[in-house]
Amino acid sequence: MMISMRTTVALVIAVAVFGGACAQVPGKPHASPSHGATTATAAPRPKGFVALGDSYTSGGGATPYDVDLACVVSSQSWPNQLVKLEPRLHLIQNRACGGAQTKQLLQPWPQRGRQAQISRTPDDSVGLVAFTIGGNDLHMAQTIASCFTADCAGAASSRKAWSYLDALQEQLVMDVYPALRRAYPRARLIHVGYPLLTSEDAGKSCPWLAPEERAEPTAIVNAINGAIRTAASESSRIEYVDVAHAFAGHELCTRDSWVYDLADERALHPTAAGYAALAAVIDRALRR
Repeated sequence: MMISMRTTVALVIAVAVFGGACAQVPGKPHASPSHGATTATAAPRPKGFVALGDSYTSGGGATPYDVDLACVVSSQSWPNQLVKLEPRLHLIQNRACGGAQTKQLLQPWPQRGRQAQISRTPDDSVGLVAFTIGGNDLHMAQTIASCFTADCAGAASSRKAWSYLDALQEQLVMDVYPALRRAYPRARLIHVGYPLLTSEDAGKSCPWLAPEERAEPTAIVNAINGAIRTAASESSRIEYVDVAHAFAGHELCTRDSWVYDLADERALHPTAAGYAALAAVIDRALRR
């Protein structure tokens, strides 16, 4: 790939990845879509559902951002698609925000005009809280994108990466999960992992990956998922949902990719079909 092309794509990635995918249409900030209602008078009351996290929960990439423009929240996000699969759920609010790191669950984010995502007031009416978080702590998308723009060989096993992973795991166990248990004392608490964005045969499907880089995107995602899985296993009431293979056959560079490629302003975010696939995996996990 020519250097000029790498530079152009780098500029796109710097604006787009993980929360930043650019909005294309006006949004409706702070709207709280309602789903799962039924006209049957004898039907049980829908279970209140709150979604939290980063752009992989907000629906980054699945334009238009018709729920909340500032935080790239889309009605095609997996929380919205999940309630279509499970009508007993009622989505109270998708509080996720593109670009959010783990600390944004716990403290205000004045740059986005947002309060902490986790409520400080206990709410026992919420029956399910599900979220993705942690990818931005390790700069996951930017690191994978560097496989194209520069060199990502060894990124997942670097001392810097493991330092980030240790910090992420500690913050989840010591701060985030206890805050969730306090805020939602009766809810099922689901920490959703991240899908693999490239195939195992990424060298053929993504020729811009150098031979020494071909395993790196998978290693990066697996490292983050591993830290989340370990943290959840050490914490009461926290369930980890593995979505690593949700995009199998539809990864980056495949013919029918459910991931926007690196030249798109929505780079490395799922398409609407990708979010539907995530919703399907999460739905199956909830039924276990």
